[in-house]
Amino acid sequence: MKKLWKQRLEPFRIWGNLWFCGSVPSSCHVIDTGEGLILIDPGLPETFYLVVQGLWELGFEPKQVKAILHTHGHYDHAGATKLLLGLAPEAKTYIGAGSETGSTFLT
Repeated sequence: MKKLWKQRLEPFRIWGNLWFCGSVPSSCHVIDTGEGLILIDPGLPETFYLVVQGLWELGFEPKQVKAILHTHGHYDHAGATKLLLGLAPEAKTYIGAGSETGSTFLT
């Protein structure tokens, strides 16, 4: 049986400029603004390679990410933030007030 974090989902367009590029356990979405990408929830470090692969398959580059939005600060949503910042060092990270407590992996 495959380990859960290795279960890949093909990247796909949801609607308009909104794309999915995550995996079974870590949903990740990308918005193409035309001036850069907004990435929502980079997910787990263990599945981040799938996010990068998905970006490439959609025709994007990680360095195009300008903003990283976190729905909340749990590890399965934001754990790969430092990895993404390594590929997109200009990107800004955002999270709702109160959710950042204890989320040392956000910067």
